[in-house]
Amino acid sequence: MPPAQKVAREFMRAAAGFRNTVKIISGSRTYAEQDALYAIGRTIQTNKSPVTKAKGGQSNHNFGLAWDVGIFEAAGRYMDGSKKGDEKAYADLAGLVKPVVANLEWGGDWTSFVDPPHYQLATGSKATAQVRALFESGQPMF
Repeated sequence: MPPAQKVAREFMRAAAGFRNTVKIISGSRTYAEQDALYAIGRTIQTNKSPVTKAKGGQSNHNFGLAWDVGIFEAAGRYMDGSKKGDEKAYADLAGLVKPVVANLEWGGDWTSFVDPPHYQLATGSKATAQVRALFESGQPMF
C-alpha cells in the first residue's frame, strides 16, 4: 500500500470518532486541475479569495500525497467556513487526529497559507521540488 494511502486510512479511522461526519473530498490532482484551482481569486472568480498558493507541479496533491477533507453537520451542511464554528470544527478535528496518526502534516499549522481542510503525508526534509523530480522520473519518493 502506498505510504500516503496508509496514512489517509489511519486518518479516517481516527476521524470516525469525531462529532461530525468527515469525508475526503479531494485527493490526487493533475497539474491542470491544480492550475485551475490556482487561478481562482487571481484570474477567474476574482470576487473570491485564492484557494491555494500552489500551481500545478507545486502541490503534494499532484503526487498523491495530500487530501482535503470536508466536515458535515448532522443535517448534511458542508462546513465551508461560512458560518461561525466551522473553523473551530477543523481545528478540533486536527486535535483529534494529529496525536494518533504518525507522519501526518496539517495545513492548519502552516503560517504562509493556512489551509485547515488540508492534510498530507509528512515528506520530512524533502522539498516539493525534490518530490516532483522523483515523481516525474518514476523513482520512489520514500
